[in-house]
Parts: sequence; C-alpha cells; structure tokens
Amino acid sequence: MAEHQCSAIGHDCTPSCSPVCETVFDRIWITHVTIGGTVVEWALKANFNDPGPFVYQLQLGRTGSNTADDWINVGLPVEDACYAVDDSQRVHGRTQWTHYRVKLTTDAGVFYSNPEPVFGKLDNYDWRRVKEIIRSYKLYLQKTHAGTKGSLLKRRLFGTPCSCTDELTQGIRLPNHEECYGTGIVGGYFDPIPCSYAEFSTEAFYNTVDDARGTVQDGPDARVKLLNVPQVFSGDVWVNATTDERWYIHDISTIAEVRGVPIILGCTFSLAPFKDVIYQFPVD
Repeated sequence: MAEHQCSAIGHDCTPSCSPVCETVFDRIWITHVTIGGTVVEWALKANFNDPGPFVYQLQLGRTGSNTADDWINVGLPVEDACYAVDDSQRVHGRTQWTHYRVKLTTDAGVFYSNPEPVFGKLDNYDWRRVKEIIRSYKLYLQKTHAGTKGSLLKRRLFGTPCSCTDELTQGIRLPNHEECYGTGIVGGYFDPIPCSYAEFSTEAFYNTVDDARGTVQDGPDARVKLLNVPQVFSGDVWVNATTDERWYIHDISTIAEVRGVPIILGCTFSLAPFKDVIYQFPVD
C-alpha cells in the first residue's frame, strides 16, 4: 500500500510551487461549533476510481501544513461515509488555530486532503471564489517580480515546555535558547513550509551595526502582503529563500476576504537581528 502526502499521483506536492496542490478530494466543508459538534464533510473528485471500501479518518492540527507533526486523530475511522463530527471544544481563547484534514485509506493507497481552517462555512459558489483568488494571487506572486520566494515557519503554540521557562510564571528566561528558539516550547517551530511568497512594499528600511546588539533594523518595519494559506499568526517567521533573512510576523490585518474568511493579509515584518537564535533553525 502506497502512502501519498496529498496527491493521487504519488508525489509530495508540498515542496513544489504549483499554484494549486492536487488532491483526490474535491473539497472539504466545515460547519464549526466552538463548544463542540463541528461537522466536517468531504467529497472526492469524480475521476478518482480506486477500489473500495473507503475508510476515512478525521484529523486535527494547529498549523495548516500537511508536513507538520502535530496531527492527531479525531474519533474513530468511518467507512464509506461523507462526514465526521468533532465533539470536543478545541480552542478556549481568542486565537482560532484549529485545522482539519481527512485521511483516506483504500486497498490501493493512503491519501490526505489539504488542511482546512475553521474560518466558517462557505457555500459552493463562495468556496470556488476563494479557490480562484488563492490560485490567481499565487500565480501573480510566482510569475512577476512582485513576489519574493521564502519559507514560513509556524511557531509551536503547544507542546513540551522548554527547560528555560520559569516554572511559576512560564516566562522565557533564555530568549536565545536553541532548544526552543526563544518560544518556550521544545522545537520552537514546525518544519519549514516552502514556497511561501511575500509581496514587500516599497517602503524603505535599513540596517545598522550596534556594538551591543549586532546588526539591527532601525528603520521602519516592512509592510508585506501574503496569502493566509496556511493560516498565519503573529509570532510566525518568514525566511527569505535567497538571502536567508528571517522576519518575525506582527500586526496582521485582512486585505481581501470572502464572507469573513481572510484570504490575503497585510502584515508587519520585523527583521530579526543576525545574532538572533532564529538563524540557527534549519531551513533547507
């Protein structure tokens, strides 16, 4: 039995920079209920012809990346079904990090859907609008000089507390600790998500060398547009693929949305000083 990351043709589409990641799933619908009872429905593409039975497993994660290691099973597998229910409340604060995906197992292979955030329920027309906006903007960033190629580092929000955290306050005592990269969670960040294009504004910024702080950015922070795929949070890091400059993401606002679903974001990028521990995080 072959296992495919998200493609019916057997290759991992994550490292490639194609505008759309091909998958055997036609789409995922999510009807989100904060206190539990979220319904996740799915449909396969009409040309998917693997022999049955089809066994589906609903999975939950925090990053929106198929390569992340935090995916967990939700409930028991269901056979030849079209939906599953998550009865648990996943978020108790204001930050909605929940993502779902569906694992399909057939006699011929294992397939994964693309992760979907719980932004809200979109009808078929609006969902296709979102899909086209994402496709068009990705193509614009990749094919013109507007886009700068990079990788996105999703910060770990949960996990094993690092030894550098204070037991009482949970504060971070060593901001440049390589075990957690200053996040307070062992590992610090998930594996890089490649082909994350950013559109920098023309606003000038400059670097200076300070004896105490090293090379720092004393000019204005960079204003950047990028797709909210996967969902971007303040505290994530964007890495320039050419220069290896590492930018902390702050002050996220919505530039384009469909019925409250943010698609294109405007963010403040702050260049990390070159002595910052984030430069020790491995990015291929």
